Amino acid sequence: MSIRTPEELEELAKRTLYIRLPHTIKNMDEIRELVFNEAEIRLPRQSSRHCHVVFPSVEVRSQNMKALKKKLIDNKKIFVSKPQPKRAKEIKMKKVKEKKVKPKMISKPPTVSKVTKICFIKNIPLDATLPELKALFKEAKSIAILKKHQNSSRYHLAIVKFKELKSAAAYLNNEKPLPKLRDTQLEISIDKRKQKKNRKANRLRNKQRLKDLAKENGDNQEEDEKMEDENDSDDDVNSEADENDDDEDDVDDDEAED
Repeated sequence: MSIRTPEELEELAKRTLYIRLPHTIKNMDEIRELVFNEAEIRLPRQSSRHCHVVFPSVEVRSQNMKALKKKLIDNKKIFVSKPQPKRAKEIKMKKVKEKKVKPKMISKPPTVSKVTKICFIKNIPLDATLPELKALFKEAKSIAILKKHQNSSRYHLAIVKFKELKSAAAYLNNEKPLPKLRDTQLEISIDKRKQKKNRKANRLRNKQRLKDLAKENGDNQEEDEKMEDENDSDDDVNSEADENDDDEDDVDDDEAED
């Protein structure tokens, strides 16, 4: 199929006629009976009442147009007009959806946001001694084994304070492997007591602020109620004074009448 230039399309439109019948078009022969001279009939793909007819010249189209306007089908006129220019179809470019490549999660050694010199050592056997721990953690400044509580696990817990912060960070960031004590793998964790204490203090502080705000709102409400009561009492006094004035006026009127 050859691509026509805009000039050719414009010339073709001048020779084309739009025809619409009162009923659905059955076939091309029905249109050929209505027009004269050789013409190219273009029916739509689906059954319809309209079609386009291309004539060999503009003059022939004009003659057919005048003749068709005078014809009737079932006492109904045939609608004839020049073809309306088709709107240029906007070519919608399909947007190529770029596949979002999710970054691969690289397994990193667990890091600690805040490293402290004081750490907890877990999984210490119950029969382990303090000298054994000191021999394992030579970087420690002091070690204290916590007493075993009732209904607790079969392991002890110890608090270790390292001499330098980097020594604690090496264990916490898995840069240095933790030793074993009597075939038991020890575990280490940071001292979160200070963090918990700060969180608790913040909770208490926020709770106290809410209480203070509630108290201020309550005091303000009480002051408003007091002001309303005072206003009501003033209104009552004023009303009583007005009544007394009215009574005095009535008495004065009675005396005046007497």
